[in-house]
Amino acid sequence: MAIMTPNEYLESLEKVKPKVYIHGELAEDLLKHPLLAPSLNSMKLTYAVSHRPEWQAKSTLLDGEPISLWTHPYFTKDDMMNKINLERMLGRMTGSCFQRCVGMDMISAMWSATYDVDQAKGTEYHKRFKEWLKQAQANDWAVAGAMSDVKGDRGKRPNQQQDPDMFVHVVDRNKDGIVVRGAKAHITGAALMHELFVVPTQTMRPAEEDYAVSFCVPNNAEGVIHILGRVPSDTRRLESELMDTGNIDYGAGAHETLIIFDDVFVPWERVFLCGETEHSLDAVWRFASYHRENGCKAGVFDTLVGATALAAEYNGLAQTGHIKDKLSDMLIQTEAIYACSIAAAALGREHPSGVCLSNPIYTSCMKNIGSKWVYEMVNNAHDICGGLLVTMPSEKDLRHPEVGKYVEKYLKGVAEVDTEDRMKIFRYIENLTMGPIQVEICVGAGPSQAERMVIRNVVPIEEYKELARKLAKIKND
Repeated sequence: MAIMTPNEYLESLEKVKPKVYIHGELAEDLLKHPLLAPSLNSMKLTYAVSHRPEWQAKSTLLDGEPISLWTHPYFTKDDMMNKINLERMLGRMTGSCFQRCVGMDMISAMWSATYDVDQAKGTEYHKRFKEWLKQAQANDWAVAGAMSDVKGDRGKRPNQQQDPDMFVHVVDRNKDGIVVRGAKAHITGAALMHELFVVPTQTMRPAEEDYAVSFCVPNNAEGVIHILGRVPSDTRRLESELMDTGNIDYGAGAHETLIIFDDVFVPWERVFLCGETEHSLDAVWRFASYHRENGCKAGVFDTLVGATALAAEYNGLAQTGHIKDKLSDMLIQTEAIYACSIAAAALGREHPSGVCLSNPIYTSCMKNIGSKWVYEMVNNAHDICGGLLVTMPSEKDLRHPEVGKYVEKYLKGVAEVDTEDRMKIFRYIENLTMGPIQVEICVGAGPSQAERMVIRNVVPIEEYKELARKLAKIKND
């Protein structure tokens, strides 16, 4: 079963049954909960497209057996480009986050990170990781990457916190494994995954050995609890009419959970870092770099540009000069973000472990400009749509036997377009631009300051200064 079908994925998830609290109640059936329906549809789609040959790979761990790209490390630059293009395609198909790319990026990051610590310390983390990955590929597991700790007082180090559980840490070690405690915040798609892959959230220092821990546990491990995060207008999905959700099938973004690790036992064969503080940043930076090198943002932006262009047409303003200029800006920004991702893959480098690392300069550029441009794109979309985007009556009003005729009459745009279609495209833009997706684009895979740090550390600024001295005929003392 190297590549599951969507139905097989649903059957497998029924067996996992992770413990998930939604709006204060323990969810009895995740597959039927309306607030998880969009995420579930996205997950099913990731399994469906994996049956296309172009979105498969041959496993080096399973004697060349076909596997989905979701569990395949990036052994070549082409692997990274395939990932980017797969993500853009799914971004276009869902207008949403489809959740599995996090695990994909984590797998490639851990392949090289475990190799490096083994080379330096003589550990067996890489061997353990490959054994785990062999299972993940054979079972086509969906994997959540859990990196962000809750952090508590951000002005203090992990070992300085009043409550030591503000960062996931080891609280016990024995011959069979370790016990961990803490929480990971806003973890994408985690309630619908088979496995949780945990890495540190930052560099750990001497005296913080208990916090330098990486491991993987099944999503139903004893002591693992998910608490679903809220998003704007989420309770619209609890209504009988769904047009007001904007994106009925997929929503505007994946669900996020706060994952509690309440004294969770992890056997040694699933531990991939334990106390080696000097290697705590390896997986973090590589994962973040891979995750910034993505195509999903461009794919989702493609749908935003298309929806905004339709809104302009439905308003009768498609040929207005400033409208066309705004749409052109949105198109340029989308393609520039995609170009940075492709550059990050094309200019990546080989790692001794066998995987390719993305180019940190261009992943940082992609993430940094994307975090800023998302708000410019949203501003242009709002400006083109107008105030009706947030004052429009509901679908219930449109269907109402008494007032529906007024909604139909007075929300009409151009004569050739049904009022309902105009309302639908406005709802889609509202959902995409006033929900979680723009915040996720801004802060997901790290804050903007993190990308600035990478740029400062990687770009050879001294070489650039020397170029300028020579051109300006300045003597270099």
